Amino acid sequence: MSGAHQAVRTARARGVALEVVALEMSGHTSYSACGIPYWMAGDVADGDRLVARTAAEHRAAGIDLRMQHEAMALDLDARRCEVRDHATGVTSSIGFDQVLIATGAAPVVP
Repeated sequence: MSGAHQAVRTARARGVALEVVALEMSGHTSYSACGIPYWMAGDVADGDRLVARTAAEHRAAGIDLRMQHEAMALDLDARRCEVRDHATGVTSSIGFDQVLIATGAAPVVP
């Protein structure tokens, strides 16, 4: 989501219209990871209090945010992305000019 916001801000500063589509496989978009120790310690009541930006706030900033959507395949030659909507099970295709892949990370348990 940071990359999406940066793209929107940069385009606006240059007076350029930009369509940004963000696919988020989960139901969460932005949270304060640095607050997790406070949540675990009981100082924060629940994970919802760690939300930095809601989905509505991302959309209000001009990002076409699609929750519970997963990029399944990229066709770089055709500039198409195969997308699965996990809420409905429907798979579709969307076009793109440029792609930013941000897969996240898996935690390592010590």
